[in-house]
Amino acid sequence: MSYRPTSVLKVLIFEFWQPQTSKQVAWIITTTASFVMTIASLPFVWDYFAGRGDVKRVGAFPELAVPANRFFQAYLLTDLSLGAVYYRSQLNLFTGWSHHVIYLGIVEYAIRQKWAHIFCLAACMEFPTFVLGLATLFPRLRSNVFFAVSFFLTRIFFHIVLCITYILPNNRPLALSTLTATSIPNFTASSSSITSAPAPIGSIAPAVLFICVFPMHASWFLGCLKGFKKRAKLRRVIEAKSRSSAASRLPSLETLSSLSPLPSPTFEMLAFNFDSVPSLAKKVTQTLTVSFPTREQVYRIFGLGKRRTIGPGSIQSVHSH
Repeated sequence: MSYRPTSVLKVLIFEFWQPQTSKQVAWIITTTASFVMTIASLPFVWDYFAGRGDVKRVGAFPELAVPANRFFQAYLLTDLSLGAVYYRSQLNLFTGWSHHVIYLGIVEYAIRQKWAHIFCLAACMEFPTFVLGLATLFPRLRSNVFFAVSFFLTRIFFHIVLCITYILPNNRPLALSTLTATSIPNFTASSSSITSAPAPIGSIAPAVLFICVFPMHASWFLGCLKGFKKRAKLRRVIEAKSRSSAASRLPSLETLSSLSPLPSPTFEMLAFNFDSVPSLAKKVTQTLTVSFPTREQVYRIFGLGKRRTIGPGSIQSVHSH
C-alpha cells in the first residue's frame, strides 16, 4: 500500500495536535524537525567537546549523519509544500522560500562532499528553534530570556567559533576530489617506489558557508534584542500610566492646603449649645422619677402604713391620742 508522507503528516497535524491557528500549524512541523536535529547533533557535539574543540576529532559517523541530513531536507520540502496550502501567510520570501531552497542546496552539497557530520555538528543551532516552537505551541512555557541565551550561545557564539575554526588551514576538511586523488598512489618515472606526496590542502568551503549564513543569524538576534527593548519600553509606559492614575485618585497638595484643619477640643467646646442645658436637665429628672418607686410604695414595703396628711382640722385628734 503506497501513501504520501505529506498525507501522513497532515493527519498527524490536524487530528492529533488540532491546531487553532495557521501559525501553530507551521510551528508543529518546525518544532518537530528542530527537536530531531538537536538530538541528532548530540554525538557530534560530544566528540567536539571531548576533543577540546578539535573539529578533526569529530567522527564522520555516516550511518547517522547522512540520514539526519536527508531528514532535514525532507523537512524543508514538507514545510514548503504544506505551507503553500495551509499556512501561506507564515512563509515569507526571506525566512521561508529563500531560506529553505538555499539550505536544500547546502545540505546536498555537504552530503556529496562527505561533510554530513559537519552539518550535524552545526545542527545543535536548531535548539533555540525548538525552544521558540514550544513557546508558540504552549505559551505557558514561553521564556524570552532562555530563548535569547540559547540563541546567542548556539547561533552567535558557537557559529563564530566554527567560522574561525574552519578558516584555519589545519582544520579544513578535504573535498571529495582531493580524497579521490590522494587515494591513488603516486609513482615516479625514475623509480618504481612510491614517493611521499605533499599533504593535501583542505577546502575552505565550510568556512565560507558558515560566514555566509552568519548575517542571517545575526539579524535574527538583533530582532530578538529589539523585541526586548520594545517590551521594556512598553512596560515602563504601563508602569508610568499606573502611577499617574493612582496619583490622580489622591488629592493634590493644593487641595489639601485649601481644606480647613481638623477641629480642636476647644473649638468643640465653644460649639456646644448651652441653651439646651435646661431641657436636658428636665429630661434627666423625668427619667429618674419614672425609674424610682413612689413614696406610697416605699411605705408599704417597709410597713409604715399610709401616711396621714396633717391639716389645721386634725390637730386636736392627734393630741387626744
